[in-house]
Amino acid sequence: EEIPKLIRPILERNTDLVIGSRFLDLKHLGNTHGSYLKNKKRFSKLRKLGNTLISWMIFLIHHKFITDSQCGFRAFAPGIIEQYSPKYSRFEVETEMTISFIKKNLRIVEVPIDSGLSTRESHMNIITDSLKIFYVILDMKLKKRNQKILRSLFNNYYFNSIIKGQKSDFASRNHFPLHLRDHQFINKLSSDKIIVTPKLSIIIPCYNEASTILPIIRSIKNIPMPNYELIIVDDGSTDHSLNVIKNFKNIKMIIHNKNEGNGKSLIDGILASSGEIIITIDSDGQHNPNDIPKLCEPIINGVSDIVVGSRYAGKYFYRIPFLNRFGEAFIEVLIHLLFGQTIKNNQGGFRAFHKRTIDIFKDVKFLGMAFTTEILIKSLLNGYKIIESPINLHERPIGKSRVKKIRLFINLLWCFTFYIIPSIKVRFRIKNSK
Repeated sequence: EEIPKLIRPILERNTDLVIGSRFLDLKHLGNTHGSYLKNKKRFSKLRKLGNTLISWMIFLIHHKFITDSQCGFRAFAPGIIEQYSPKYSRFEVETEMTISFIKKNLRIVEVPIDSGLSTRESHMNIITDSLKIFYVILDMKLKKRNQKILRSLFNNYYFNSIIKGQKSDFASRNHFPLHLRDHQFINKLSSDKIIVTPKLSIIIPCYNEASTILPIIRSIKNIPMPNYELIIVDDGSTDHSLNVIKNFKNIKMIIHNKNEGNGKSLIDGILASSGEIIITIDSDGQHNPNDIPKLCEPIINGVSDIVVGSRYAGKYFYRIPFLNRFGEAFIEVLIHLLFGQTIKNNQGGFRAFHKRTIDIFKDVKFLGMAFTTEILIKSLLNGYKIIESPINLHERPIGKSRVKKIRLFINLLWCFTFYIIPSIKVRFRIKNSK
């Protein structure tokens, strides 16, 4: 409702950038003032202090006072956003954008807005994200020689993604140009030298991911793949996921009336697929669709039947919780003992399968998160070749993981117990054949 208020200064040609402000109080304009009075008592004093410090740092270092520099409610004059080339990508992006326009001597005004806090927890870490913002304010003022000194001072876990120039935010990373190697591979797929162009079936299970699935779909559609189908399985979502998905054409949809589990969603999508190569990718925003060509390449070259996307072979841009690492290491040891093969990233959902392996998705016993491990076990029991391929894994852009670790661990134990006798028989048979 306040969009007209935001764009009015631009239509009147009085400014280039308009920032909505929750804290601007223009008493001389009567009742026109910004407020967060809808739930003011719940507005953290620490957050308010952080906003104030950021505003004063920008004023002291870059000579422009912005009362609400972290507000994401903004309007841009035509052509202005094209002058902004982001280097950062998390919550510090608003600060970087504002300072970039200040340095270009563009006109910036603030307009008071009304804003109530969200009912959910903020995804912003008050301490670490504020420190990153302070870093950006300093870094954009210093000369290159002094920037090196600043970066050496901040060279720790929280600032690695900034210092190394790595972008970890979901919205920005999914619009990067593909790496030249990936372009070459895609060209190879559509080259006349290949007699049969493999059709890809991309399966995305979705459960209440309205905030993250949209950029994933757009990124997949932006990849120049010559022949593919996109299958989305909505697993009884109660948010607006279905409405988001329905906006796209040429998408095959499977809808569960109730939540049946990640495994059941993947099975239904895979059994409905028609491609030579089947790719599964999560809808929570952690996987980069631009890694799809890397997963397909070993299968097309005949090197493997199944490719597991591995953050350990590639890169991951956030701290992996200890229990997650321990669980994967535990599964890795059991798989190695039973089958003599090492699969480090054995819980990841970003995988590629040749269509000849589709039999492993029949008669599945575990339809929850233990599904990913059961599929690996069934693949090895059937003699399919599995390799890991490097991928980039990012922190969830929104929300937290829904995995119940204790329940998952119990299900994994049941899974290995169920398959231990068949796996010992296979191991024994392989040993005797050698």
